[in-house]
Amino acid sequence: MNHSYSHIRHIDDLGKKFVKELEEFFVHYHELTGKEYRILDVKGSGEARRRMKDGMRALKKKAS
Repeated sequence: MNHSYSHIRHIDDLGKKFVKELEEFFVHYHELTGKEYRILDVKGSGEARRRMKDGMRALKKKAS
């Protein structure tokens, strides 16, 4: 685990500039693969966990 970010508890703790750069990274990364990607919203860790769990459930269901 990287302890440089151990103080981060919420997306707001990262700072607006860092979050903006992170958004741009994902948009540009997907552009390189020929896919369109847009940021719809930035939410906290609770929403991220829910989305990851939903994705894992969907993969398990698809594999069955």
